[in-house]
Amino acid sequence: MKLKDLLTYELGTHTQTKEELHIYKINHKISKGEYVTLSKILKKQGCYYSKFVKGFISKTILDDNIEIESNPEEIKTISKKAIYFKNVLDYITMEEYKTFLESYAKKNLYKSWNYRNTSYKNNDEAIKDYTTELFSNLENALKHDFFGKLGYIREVIIHKSLGFTLDDERVNTNGDNIYYQAVWDKLPIIEGLELTNQTYSAVWGYDQTNVDIAHKLNKKVWGLDVLKDNSGTYYLVRMKNDSFHDSVRYFSRDKNPAETFKRDASQTGQYR
Repeated sequence: MKLKDLLTYELGTHTQTKEELHIYKINHKISKGEYVTLSKILKKQGCYYSKFVKGFISKTILDDNIEIESNPEEIKTISKKAIYFKNVLDYITMEEYKTFLESYAKKNLYKSWNYRNTSYKNNDEAIKDYTTELFSNLENALKHDFFGKLGYIREVIIHKSLGFTLDDERVNTNGDNIYYQAVWDKLPIIEGLELTNQTYSAVWGYDQTNVDIAHKLNKKVWGLDVLKDNSGTYYLVRMKNDSFHDSVRYFSRDKNPAETFKRDASQTGQYR
């Protein structure tokens, strides 16, 4: 595809200087990969995007025979805009989700107590019943309008970016893990994200004290500091004075969390 296949040319005038401007507008819907590639090429040509004219502005006429090829890898870049909520159907179709349920029943049969006992003659019967249950759950979720809500999408994207999977490392999804498994391969990756040795601890409890320890990640995501504890909980917070809270626990910088953990009353038995 060439520039002339994607862009429509208009001659405009700068409202203040009255100089001529060459305006190029995208003339039809394109993929994200194509848009990213197009923007990079136009930037190299000295163009910039103007919300006012809803197009790219250039001081010179462009060579409209420049080739444009979408790069699938570009789709894996993460938006700087914070993602709070998504739905399964933002990533896959309903038919794809139903196909996923069929494979999920086979893969996770051994994890379900109801379908791995000896009451079934063979695995095929158990898989059939397990699949029926999953489809029944789907119908119920659709009926009551709570299907596919991904309230922990930010945390799971970070989890994937750290190189974890949903099987080898726990992440809190409030019981909706199956939804995130369905879209896992479609989720973007935040490049260069790593856990550091910088730790924060929170001491809490009523009849006995408990200690939670969280490790900070090496960079901010969507403008927020990110920390992860051993329970699979991610904290996306705005750090202040090297501390933060999650409305229940107050975490502060702790350079020796092992000693703090040793003083935990749930370990020592020294209750208040």
